[in-house]
Amino acid sequence: MRKLRLPLAALVGLLPATSGRAQGPPPAQEPWKLELGLSYVATGGNSETSSAGADLDYDQRWAQWAIAAEGGMVRATEEGSRTAERYTGRVRAWQAPSLALAGGDAGRAR
Repeated sequence: MRKLRLPLAALVGLLPATSGRAQGPPPAQEPWKLELGLSYVATGGNSETSSAGADLDYDQRWAQWAIAAEGGMVRATEEGSRTAERYTGRVRAWQAPSLALAGGDAGRAR
């Protein structure tokens, strides 16, 4: 039994090293992403209540620029009258830092 453990341990030790070589290049980042969410809850019985909501999340990235937008809405009613209402939104845009400032020869050995 002891002879079987040593070769098995050696094979297990080599697996992470060989699996790294077999993988292809990492997947490219998606240029844009959109996520939507909707919800609705209603209850009945002695009192009737309902709640509705929606949200949005959008991201777009280019080589040097990016934009992100978020939004949401919640509305609740009880016995036909509005008890809560909320609307939110945000838009952000930014520029990626330039890599030209790093200096091309700084890391080379001469």
